[in-house]
Order: sequence, then C-alpha cells, then structure tokens
Amino acid sequence: TLQHYFPQNEVAANNLAVLHLRRGETDKARRALALPGQYSPETLNTLAASYVYANDYERAIELLRGIDTPEARYNLGLLKAARRQLAEAYELLRPYRDLNSAITALSVDRNDEADAIMRTLPDDSPTAEYVRALIAARRNDLAELCRRLAPALADPALKTRAHDEPDFDPYRDTPQFGEIMK
Repeated sequence: TLQHYFPQNEVAANNLAVLHLRRGETDKARRALALPGQYSPETLNTLAASYVYANDYERAIELLRGIDTPEARYNLGLLKAARRQLAEAYELLRPYRDLNSAITALSVDRNDEADAIMRTLPDDSPTAEYVRALIAARRNDLAELCRRLAPALADPALKTRAHDEPDFDPYRDTPQFGEIMK
C-alpha cells in the first residue's frame, strides 16, 4: 500500500523487495527495486541478495563491493567464503567474531583465533559444536573432540560430514571416536 501511494519511496520498495525474497520471488523483488535514480546502500544490498537467490554470485559480489556498510561487508564475506575465496572472506568476516568468522578462521588455519571466538559464543547449536570439535581435533584433544562432536551429530548432515572429515582421521581408530560415530 505504501508503495502504491509513494511509488518513489526507496524504503517502501526495499521492504517490499525483502518480502518477495523471503517468498523466493526474485523477479518480483527486482521489479520492486526498479526505481529511478541512485540506490542507497541498503537497497543495493537487497538487490545483491536477489542475485544470490538467483545463484548469480558474481553479480552479487560486484554490487556488494561498491557498498561500504557493515551488512554489505558481512554479506560479501559470506559470498567470498562460499566461492572458496577464503583469505578475502577471512578479512571481511574477521571483525564480526561470530560463528561464520570462526569457520572462516579455521579455513585459513587461524585455529587460535577460531578457538578464541568460539569460547565467547553462547551458541550451542550442532554447527557450533562441530566447529568446537574441529578445533579440539586440531589441538589433539580427543576428550574435548568427543565431548563436542556428540551433540553436533544430532544434525544428520553433520554426521555425514564427520565420516569424511579429514581433521578427524587421526582419531578414527580410537574406541572413543568409534563409539560416538555409531
């Protein structure tokens, strides 16, 4: 309704585009953002998201590079990580000190930094516990690895991944690890 009465209102257009993206309606989101004039950083970020939803990561990266907001830098970091451009992703995500920045730190072998991040996070999701298990494996701490891996395996995707995780290879023949992986 707001966009109907104020068709040039960028905030209304951006909010409508976000709603369309949440419904998976990428084309409708882009049409909602088709306003004359320059885009604000927030609107460009939403437009970039529409390209992510359409699997056009290069276009999304191109748009995000031109935006200097924390949200855009974070999203660009996630895209760089997804594209396996890990050094760039690490630099972009490092300031946020969250689960994604810890995962990226592990990906570039910054194990101590990943550990420091995870020690401050109250997150006990299976993914967070899996990351803690990886850190323990890299620290050669079998007891901690097993303590962290057990709750992580509640997620079937992580259980499947654990079977092929190279960081766990040194522990596969131990009774403790074998018991958890049953």
